[in-house]
Amino acid sequence: MSLTSNDIKAYQATTMPTSLTTSTVGGAINTSAEITNGTIGEVLPSLASSLSGGGDKTLYAKYFLKNVSASDDLPNAKIFVENLLDDGPVGNHNITIRPSAAGDDSTVVAKLIGFDSGGASLIENLPLNGDADVTSVGQFSELVAVESRLASGGALVRSVSQWTVKKNTTVVGYVPASSYGATSEVAIGLEASLNGSSTTTDATTAPSGITFSKPKDYAGGLAVATGTLTHGDAQAIWERWINPERRATSPDFELVVSIQGDI
Repeated sequence: MSLTSNDIKAYQATTMPTSLTTSTVGGAINTSAEITNGTIGEVLPSLASSLSGGGDKTLYAKYFLKNVSASDDLPNAKIFVENLLDDGPVGNHNITIRPSAAGDDSTVVAKLIGFDSGGASLIENLPLNGDADVTSVGQFSELVAVESRLASGGALVRSVSQWTVKKNTTVVGYVPASSYGATSEVAIGLEASLNGSSTTTDATTAPSGITFSKPKDYAGGLAVATGTLTHGDAQAIWERWINPERRATSPDFELVVSIQGDI
């Protein structure tokens, strides 16, 4: 037999954050709590941003990817999040979106969420034009998120193709095909051994020994401990969410977490 996608499952840690004050976050894998729907509360709770002067809110959570195969390992395994955005160049810049297929047309907008030159919240709904560049009217000092939404009514809709996201002329990330968008608010880090059970004091305290980054593809992905996700074992992933002060409200948050290796 060979490993299939059904052999990799996501599970919560023993203690998941329900607010900023949750204590002893993390711990061992909880195999009774599989992450299946990606709904709010499975990994991160709902959290409103601070008003002006309140500062950013930073929250940490831990979950696992487990190889549940009875016999097959995943060598050269790396973990990455396909829809993370880099900060990009400093200064105030237009945002350009380019889908890779004609199906992402003017019935869909790229909802740009970020901040203007004065630090005020800035939102722009940018109509798409198939596989052509579309560029924002407003200039963003910071791009927080890009969401795929219907032009009529504003409901979330999955992208047809991958979108390239640029700040000025610099590619800062991608909206993957069949996803709801991309975000700059999250970074991840891996524990140094499989089946890790470390905790952190509370939901706002960084876990010890974890380095956070934004790997977006296999080439830049984070290698699992020992390099191989062996059958029956799990890799712990710590997630850091920075919710910026004065961020425009959005009820929707999706991460495209991927693991890839040799089979």
